Amino acid sequence: MLLLLLLLVGCTDNVIHRTDTHYVIDTPPKEQVADYHNVSCVHLWRVDSQDAMNNALYWLRMMDCAGQLTPVQAREASLLLTGQDWAVTFKQGILLDSADASLAEQRQILEHINSNRQYVPPAVLPLLQVWSDKQNLRISLADEQLRAQRIQDVSDKQISELHEQQAQLQYQLETTTRKLESLTDIERQLSSRKQTSSTLSDGDEHQVISPVPSGTEKAAKKGAGDE
Repeated sequence: MLLLLLLLVGCTDNVIHRTDTHYVIDTPPKEQVADYHNVSCVHLWRVDSQDAMNNALYWLRMMDCAGQLTPVQAREASLLLTGQDWAVTFKQGILLDSADASLAEQRQILEHINSNRQYVPPAVLPLLQVWSDKQNLRISLADEQLRAQRIQDVSDKQISELHEQQAQLQYQLETTTRKLESLTDIERQLSSRKQTSSTLSDGDEHQVISPVPSGTEKAAKKGAGDE
């Protein structure tokens, strides 16, 4: 009997009531979490209760609904939100995610969320962390793409400058080649003229010149003729 009493005293979690032949066990009711999976997006935009803000399923459904908006609609919806708490910032971030937000906007949203992270409910924090990681990866990827584009632009500029230098060098080479060819032609013409002048001089030196007869020679020739 004593053992039975000790067992009954040690059972503190559940209280058992006996009614006739039935036992009724009183257990604390489990907290019911609203499922927003089938909630229409039109209705979801109007939900702003604290219970909804603390429900990760609400935020998952909001991401689905935001993904159905056009970039213009998503940006307009984000501009309608007012407030500075983590929930408003998270909503703006989700909407701007569908609005092709700039890198500056994405960084600003993440900075604001990180500064209010201590106010995020524990049930929502894992989802918020995954979403933030995704945004950080997108920002890092965009930064790498910009860096690669800058490198490509610098490389293209350098290649363009090299092409210009090559064109200038090619022009200078062609100009110099034409000058050399012109000088070669001039030297060839001068050399030809020198050879012609030298030939004429040699011909004059070998030409025979008859001597002019003197007076005595003329008289002798005349006397011989008279005889």
